[in-house]
Amino acid sequence: MTNTLTPAQQAARLVDTLGPEALAKAEAYTTGNHVLLFAGVGVSLLVAFVMVRLKLLDRIAARFGEGRGFLATFTVSAAFLLLSTLIALPWTLYTDWHRERAYDLSSQPLGDYLGQLAMGEAIGMVLGGLFLTGVYALIRRT
Repeated sequence: MTNTLTPAQQAARLVDTLGPEALAKAEAYTTGNHVLLFAGVGVSLLVAFVMVRLKLLDRIAARFGEGRGFLATFTVSAAFLLLSTLIALPWTLYTDWHRERAYDLSSQPLGDYLGQLAMGEAIGMVLGGLFLTGVYALIRRT
């Protein structure tokens, strides 16, 4: 009969194989992630405040959003997604690139990271713009 360990026992055995230095590093990383979750809410609120205060979407709607059609709504929606990413870029660079490298969890160069971020943002702008346009169309119908 084989001795099978429960998942909790297997996890405890794995943790026991780590040294105190690795455990301290893991604890610091996890604690930092918890702090970043709360701080991320503040960054999101700050980004929204900047966009509203500077009337960025109003300017885009005035310039590109003539009428109430699909293209106007899609343009403003995609611009919102792009601008929010650009305004939060320093925060994103710190949390998603610099911090991962500081804990030796990534060796990705900055150029590669920015390229992948740009590709993801381009896809997100199209899909998110379509989604927000659909939501706005539903709001207008009610």
